[in-house]
Formats: sequence, structure tokens, C-alpha cells
Amino acid sequence: MPLLFAGGYLLGRWLIAWLRLRFPWLTRFMRFAPGTSIRWLRARSRSRHAKKMADGKARGRPPTPPFIVDAIIAIKRDNLRYSAGHIARMISGGELHFRISKRTVAQILKAHGFTPRPKGKRPAREEEPGWLTTLYNQHVMAIDF
Repeated sequence: MPLLFAGGYLLGRWLIAWLRLRFPWLTRFMRFAPGTSIRWLRARSRSRHAKKMADGKARGRPPTPPFIVDAIIAIKRDNLRYSAGHIARMISGGELHFRISKRTVAQILKAHGFTPRPKGKRPAREEEPGWLTTLYNQHVMAIDF
């Protein structure tokens, strides 16, 4: 009887109604309470879940592929100033087009020895020459030519 309800609760009701109209002798002994078909659907759901558990089907989120982990580590080694969010945006929107969250990138970086920077603090930039030094260097280069 559960095959009658393969498409869902409403399909089963429509099918039984159609059978009662067309073939009343076939459905003479079918006495359905509203909870009968719901009970059948729940039993089917329970058996499917039990089968998944017995098969040992993988549950949860799949692990991040190794090539993505390698890309994250390579980007961080080349650019120490990049945050986890910046790297996640690069991977999600760049050539790889692999959806990954900032938290996942942060966990990968932490697992590979990169400590997260304190909130609100950015590392100091490399010392850049001031305007006076830049103009002097330009002046010296102009004299050479």
C-alpha cells in the first residue's frame, strides 16, 4: 500500500478518491483515517533515515579540498597582510570560483600556524620614503640624465 503514496500525501488522497469513484469494489475495504497516510509517510521517512545510518553515509559538511587549502596557504605566505576575509573573497570571486567562508579560511590559517591579528589593528606598513626624500631622488635622477 505505501506505493500508492510515493508522490506524497496529497497525491495519495487524490489517488484514493479517484479509485473510489472509478472502482468502488476495489476500495470497499479501504478505511483510511487522516492519520493513516501520515503514519505511512513517517514510517517511510524513518526507514530511509535508518538505511542511511546503516550505510554509513557521510554526514555534515564535506571537507575543504586540498588544492583550496594549498591556495589559501600560498596566498597568505605571499601576502602576510591579507586577512581571512580578503583571502575568502579572492577565492570565491577569483579564478577558482569556490565558495568558502571567512571562518573556514581563518580555521585553515590557524591550523597551519598563522595567528590571527588582533581586532582593529593592522600590521605596520613597510617604511616608505617621505616627500622630501622622493623629490630629492627625482631631482638627482633628472640631473643624471
